Amino acid sequence: MGIVLTGCRTEDPIVRHEIPKDRSGLDHLRQSASQADQGSLVVSTVASDSTEQDRMVVALAMRDDATWFFKINGPVSRINETEDQWLSFLKRVSFDDDGKPIWKLPEGWKVGNQKPMRFATLIIDSGKPQVELAISSLSAGQDLLLNVNRWRGQLGLDSTDEKALKNSLSFVQADGQKLTLFDETGKMSGSMMPPFARAGGTSQTASDSAGGKVRYVVPEGWQAGRPSPFLKARFSRTEGEQSAQISVSSLPAAANKWLPNAKRWAGQVGMSSLSESELAERTSEITVDEHEGKLIRLVPEEAKQENATIAVMVKKGANAWFFKLTGDRKIVDASDEALMDFLGTVKLP
Repeated sequence: MGIVLTGCRTEDPIVRHEIPKDRSGLDHLRQSASQADQGSLVVSTVASDSTEQDRMVVALAMRDDATWFFKINGPVSRINETEDQWLSFLKRVSFDDDGKPIWKLPEGWKVGNQKPMRFATLIIDSGKPQVELAISSLSAGQDLLLNVNRWRGQLGLDSTDEKALKNSLSFVQADGQKLTLFDETGKMSGSMMPPFARAGGTSQTASDSAGGKVRYVVPEGWQAGRPSPFLKARFSRTEGEQSAQISVSSLPAAANKWLPNAKRWAGQVGMSSLSESELAERTSEITVDEHEGKLIRLVPEEAKQENATIAVMVKKGANAWFFKLTGDRKIVDASDEALMDFLGTVKLP
């Protein structure tokens, strides 16, 4: 199968997935209890020489049932020297009857640790810095321009518009699926710094109910709002007439159980009909500042539902900390990474 380029080509844990070498991306992914000591959001590929540009490649499979993202980023030299490997892999990716990607793990590749909201991590080259392929999915009908401008912003590039969007994209013909390819170079500032700590983020603190200080970095591209007696911090993002908010709050842990909160959040976005088992299917484990918690993704698949929520609850001592991404469905659906980046900066008191 050949690669057809129609645009310009330029230059991209805390539960473990075990993926069978001959066929990965299936429902029998097993979770391991071991947790890596890597930060949940420190991507090893971002470390680069201070003078070297960075390259990001994102292949999108825009299917009727979901949008799948295959993302690689890092120093140009590292991404270039592994290009034959990851490009060959992308051209062989296919999807099973359930709409999930399947592949044969290439020789020399390894399965990495799972990151929240990530389907799988494949380590292409464990050299310095490590090159990995991150695989994740969101609902169908993603806003391509919104995602492209988010990636361009991470590379320090100016935003593009609908008219010029095609100049940011090319295409790869995979096994029965055409992949849209974003491939650009820029500069991810800050050697060995995670995405959330790059240019634009500023360190902040907020008090919890006991007077302690929670520390964090304001998400890049989000505007800090005024806190309230209930919300210790809040940030907002607006795209046209739509908006979303990331909020931080703290309540007594003894009075807050996970399931009642999950049910309440589901009702707020029109998903009150979800059973306890369905809520459990949408819940995953997460670690914030080395403290275990739970994350639930409540993004309705029906376009008629306008609102969505991704919520995290972490208990530390006498307090339960809540981190919520809420707002218009399209922006929430496209902002998982921003929330994960933010959580990676949080230091609880």
